[in-house]
Amino acid sequence: MTRPVAVVGLGRSNRSLARYLIQHGHRVTALERRTLAQLGEGAPEVEALLGQGMEAVLGPDYLDGDLTRFETLYLTPGIRKDLPPLLAARMRGVKLSGEIPLFLERVPCPVTGVTGSAGKTTTTALLGAMLREGGLSPLVGGNIGNPVIEALDGLSPSDRVVLELSSFQLELCTRAPEVALVLNLSPNHLDVHGTFDAYRDAKFTILRHQRPTDTAILGPGVEAQVSAWGREASARRIRYRAGPELPGGGDQAWVEDGTLTLRIGGRRLRVVAADEIPIPGQHNVENALGAACAAALWGVSPEAMARAIRSFRGVEHRLEFVRERDGVRFVNDSIATAPDRTMAALRTMTPPIRLVAGGYDKGLDYAPLGPLIAERVAALYLAGPTAAKIAGSAPDTPAFTFPTLEAAVRAAALDAQPGDTVLLSPASASYDAFTDFEARGRAFRGWVWTL
Repeated sequence: MTRPVAVVGLGRSNRSLARYLIQHGHRVTALERRTLAQLGEGAPEVEALLGQGMEAVLGPDYLDGDLTRFETLYLTPGIRKDLPPLLAARMRGVKLSGEIPLFLERVPCPVTGVTGSAGKTTTTALLGAMLREGGLSPLVGGNIGNPVIEALDGLSPSDRVVLELSSFQLELCTRAPEVALVLNLSPNHLDVHGTFDAYRDAKFTILRHQRPTDTAILGPGVEAQVSAWGREASARRIRYRAGPELPGGGDQAWVEDGTLTLRIGGRRLRVVAADEIPIPGQHNVENALGAACAAALWGVSPEAMARAIRSFRGVEHRLEFVRERDGVRFVNDSIATAPDRTMAALRTMTPPIRLVAGGYDKGLDYAPLGPLIAERVAALYLAGPTAAKIAGSAPDTPAFTFPTLEAAVRAAALDAQPGDTVLLSPASASYDAFTDFEARGRAFRGWVWTL
């Protein structure tokens, strides 16, 4: 009999993983720093798992026991993999894994993985829509939707899977998707990864394990990052950018005469006019190009891609229009958990902009945000630990700091004049005051509708 396994953390994906492991005959122990009472809405599901035979070690000492008794530790994605108890267990032969690594080891059908520092959810959702328009019925999941481990047993070789993949989900993977779509790369999650090199290495796990018969689709600037990475990436490459055709030929996608254009395997495909993309911004032109490259590999026609693009209305919390009140537009971009996302939002929105920003500090550099704030923002309304950094990036822009994000939003609404946009684009994570960026975005919508 094999040794028991443990799930470390009892968030949503690991609860589903624990249930899957129990169903497949594993003896499962849950290790969780929170108590059952602190698990909130997840507590009933944990109690059900305990009734199915799962054991649990709950509370702040959850990693203090002998971890070498486990064959595998399945880690919740966001946990630091360099915690001393985990490192010690790994050194003594315990395997570290997770929901996504296990899924990729066992999935019986082709997978497209989408990663990058920004735009993953939008591109994943758009690619899923393209495949559906092309007559396929893909499973879309990963860092979006329901945990994919729940669907694993129902998949067959004829199915297709599209996964949004974070650095946290990728870093323990030992297998890669057949198609890897890497949108972009800029510093993020340095509070967990420590350095940009470590973050990049985690992201590029998606390329490290690809085979020569696989395909890597690389967004603007990514190929240079792959070269700087200093490791061999053996898969076939497709490049794309929202600009003229790239030099050197080869498989690629670009914008020609205002139309999204692909050359894949010698075939030249014209998809849709860039100005027909309903969601604004050059970054979304790039997202559509990347998705179209992946869809073309699975045989989706340009006509089906175009139908999906024209009908796509984006994903909530991503430059989401909330309402117009007295000539003032309110836009929810709570997904902007890093400066580069806020920079993309500022380039997309029409000034004058009253920017609501600030939140949990991930150790990122805010200096690059300053010039765009100075150029396009009428005033800053700030809250949270990063407020001073954001204000300091643009010292000549009026900046006001508030004890809560709600107070910042209400002040921005009071100051706004007809024609202004009040933009929530925090350039920061949400953990100082919210469980995640989605909770922050929902709160913003609620405040706006009570003005």
